[in-house]
Amino acid sequence: MKEEKDATAAVIHHPEDRRFAGVNGGLLTYEIDEDGRFIVLHTEVPERLRGQGIAAQLAEAALSFAERSNYVAMSRCEYVAAYMTRRKKR
Repeated sequence: MKEEKDATAAVIHHPEDRRFAGVNGGLLTYEIDEDGRFIVLHTEVPERLRGQGIAAQLAEAALSFAERSNYVAMSRCEYVAAYMTRRKKR
């Protein structure tokens, strides 16, 4: 599969590697389980780039992809789990 740039943020989706990467740094990894659930495994932003909203961009890109693809989104990553809770309140 080819990579796809997310229109909402500076994030590139690498579906063959099951990851989203920030163009300036940062990474979110996921899996799709046998029941068709989209599960975020880990989000990481280099220390020098923290506080710039990169993790939120990665989370939003991943969750938007899951919604467009009709997956049920779940998270093993504490940051994305908290982001999902805040997102539901919007």
